[in-house]
Amino acid sequence: MREEITKELLDERFIFNLETGVVTNRIKTSRNTMVGVEAGCSGPYGYRVISINGRKHYTARIIWFFVHGEWPTNIDHVNHLKTDNRLINLRNVSQAENNRNMSKSSNNTSGVSGVSWHKAASKWQAQIMGNGKAIHLGLFNNMADAITARSNAKVEFGFFQNHA
Repeated sequence: MREEITKELLDERFIFNLETGVVTNRIKTSRNTMVGVEAGCSGPYGYRVISINGRKHYTARIIWFFVHGEWPTNIDHVNHLKTDNRLINLRNVSQAENNRNMSKSSNNTSGVSGVSWHKAASKWQAQIMGNGKAIHLGLFNNMADAITARSNAKVEFGFFQNHA
């Protein structure tokens, strides 16, 4: 049976610098652990992970639990930097809220999320995801009007200010 993760266990094993977001090993828990060195390693999708009792946990989630005493639903990195685990950069959000703070897609060609060229209509198209559905905002003769429609919809649907 695995030992439950508690604030006391975390405090015993790690040093938390909440201003820098760095978690340092306080004690040696395995042959790979070095005392005084940043805990964990780079994990899936670029997030830092720390192994505790044989299970890997995202560092941001551990920091949240250490400070607030409860496991977060989803951690959102406000500035979109996956390795920036400063407490000020972390917020506990629902999955829907986390989706509303996504970065611009890597295959975006217009440079603006939710705005694309509609080839058949030869117009700019604006759309947004709202309540789990793609919502068509209209076809526009110029890109600026499509961007305005998308920006207005972001406010209406409660997207975070720094959402792409």
